[in-house]
Parts: sequence; structure tokens; C-alpha cells
Amino acid sequence: MDIFGGSSPYSQGGNGLGGMFRGLVRTATPFLKSAAKKVGKRLLKMGVDTGMQIFGDVLNGQLLKKAATARTKVAGKEFLTGTFNDLTQQKGNGRSRGYKRKPKAIPASSTQNKRLRTSPAKFKTIFD
Repeated sequence: MDIFGGSSPYSQGGNGLGGMFRGLVRTATPFLKSAAKKVGKRLLKMGVDTGMQIFGDVLNGQLLKKAATARTKVAGKEFLTGTFNDLTQQKGNGRSRGYKRKPKAIPASSTQNKRLRTSPAKFKTIFD
């Protein structure tokens, strides 16, 4: 007679590798989001600037294909180096902005004690 039958070993499941990868994804998601925002903003800005430069070259009489290839090569190099520098540089001063300590409340009795200690009655002159 079985006291505890339990379940078959095939129906029990653990986290395994999926749990490990889930933890990594949860940890990396905020960093990836901020990096994607930076890259997207830089890409948009560089795209608009490059488009305006190509348009200017075409207005000056250069062929569209030559202007586009020359400007996109330069813009691609600038984009890669600038993005790498932005992502690898540390910003800020190292202090956390979210955890400020509240100033300690000064009890009224301590301020009264200070006034009493510095009262002029303490200082005696030769005429007293």
C-alpha cells in the first residue's frame, strides 16, 4: 500500500535553462532599452543631416548616386564611432538620484536649549 504516490517524473518540471535565460533577459532589458533609444535618436539625426547634405550636393550639380554613396560612407563611419562613444561613456557623477535621504527633523527643545546656552547671562563682567 502506497502512502504517498506523488506524480510521475515526466509531469514534474523545473525552470532549467529557461529560468536562467529569463533572469538574464530581465536584467538586460533596461540596458537594451536605453541603448536602443540612444541609437534611434542618433540614427534619425544622422539620417536627416545626411539627406540634407545629399540634397545640397545635387543642387550644386553633383550626380545623385555619387553624392549618396560619398555622404553615406562618411555618415556611416561617424554614426558607428559616435554611437560607440555614447554607449561606452559613463554619464553622471555616480550618485543615485532616486535615494535621497530626508533631512532629520530638529526637535524644538534642542533649539531652545541652544538659545539658553548662549544667553548673555552667562557672560560676567567685572561690574557684576
